[in-house]
Amino acid sequence: MILLWDLETGKLTKTYDGDPADTWTVAFSPDSRFLATGSHTGCVNMINVQTAQKEGSIQLEGKFVYSLAYISDGSKLAAGTINGLVSICDLETGSVQFLDGHATPVRSVSFSPDGRLLASASDDKQIKVFDVRDGRLVIPSLNGHKGWVVSVDFASDNRHLVTASTDCSVRIWDLASKEEKHCFNTHEDQVWCARYSPQGNNIISVGDDRSIMIYQCA
Repeated sequence: MILLWDLETGKLTKTYDGDPADTWTVAFSPDSRFLATGSHTGCVNMINVQTAQKEGSIQLEGKFVYSLAYISDGSKLAAGTINGLVSICDLETGSVQFLDGHATPVRSVSFSPDGRLLASASDDKQIKVFDVRDGRLVIPSLNGHKGWVVSVDFASDNRHLVTASTDCSVRIWDLASKEEKHCFNTHEDQVWCARYSPQGNNIISVGDDRSIMIYQCA
């Protein structure tokens, strides 16, 4: 079941009843009209936020959709699955592009704000960066994490990434040099999510140590 809440009132507004094991991840479209959901069967469902009804679906080759992300203009949706596949779905044509992904589950995907690049993070401890236009692998691997990489997010400048890992670290990457720029080791347990603020001047992370960390970016 998916629950939709009004952030201003804190009240429950809509519910969507799917298969009990039908939802593993969700992502709002940029215009907030649709909610994409990833299922254990490899199906991505498109839910109308106003009606809480399914309006379409996309079947992927991979099973267990672990991660979803919309491109900034809402025309494409990226997905990462348990068997390492990275897919880009064109929501206007219905076509699906399968990329040279990972050998292990893809935990997180993120489009750059300008829509040119797509980053993926996996249990293989690697981060890959693709060209959205042709699916070409721009950066085969960013290495440094000692555990699963479970979260990846682009900075507003399109040139940096932040990642979170089960190795308890949060790392910033410079895409121009393809190197790690900084490593935060402030969490005492696995870190499951790290995100840039909309302006890109702060990073927030959350971990199994039940703490939320806020970092200032130089």
